[in-house]
Amino acid sequence: MANRFREAKTELEIILGHNFVNEDILREALWAAGPGSVGHRLFPEGNKRLALVGDAALKIALVHHSYTKGRSRGEADQTTQSALCNTKLNSVGRANDLGQYIVLHNINSTVTKNVMATTMEALFGAVFEDSGMDLEAVRRGMVGFGLLELWEPSSSVGDK
Repeated sequence: MANRFREAKTELEIILGHNFVNEDILREALWAAGPGSVGHRLFPEGNKRLALVGDAALKIALVHHSYTKGRSRGEADQTTQSALCNTKLNSVGRANDLGQYIVLHNINSTVTKNVMATTMEALFGAVFEDSGMDLEAVRRGMVGFGLLELWEPSSSVGDK
C-alpha cells in the first residue's frame, strides 16, 4: 500500500504540477467516501469534504481565468458547466488512470462515475489547501489534467 501511494504521489505531482508538502491531504483526496484516517488526521466522510473545497476552487479558478480573458458571463458559465461536470471529471480521471490509486472500502466496489468525479474534485481541494489557497496552483493542475486547455498566467483585463 505504501509503494502504491508513493507511485500515485509521484504521478499526480507531475500531472498537477504541485509537490505536496502535506502527504496526508493527498491520502485523504484518494480515500473514497467512507470513514478513514491517516495518523491523527480523521476524515469521517472520506474525500467528500475535500471535494467540496476542490469544486469551489476549480470554479473560481475557471471563472477568474474567463474574466482575465475578457469572456462574457454566459461564456464563463457555459465553460464552467461543461468543463467541471461529473461526466467530464470522470472521463479526465479515467484517461489519466486515476482509478488505480483510489482507496475503496469494499473489496467488491468499483470506481463509479461519481467516485471518480468526487476524487478529481478532492485532488484539486488538496492542491488548494496544500498550496496555501493558491489559485495558480489549481490552474496548473487544471492544465496538467487538460481541464483548462489554454492557460496563461493571470493578468488584469487592462493588460490585454
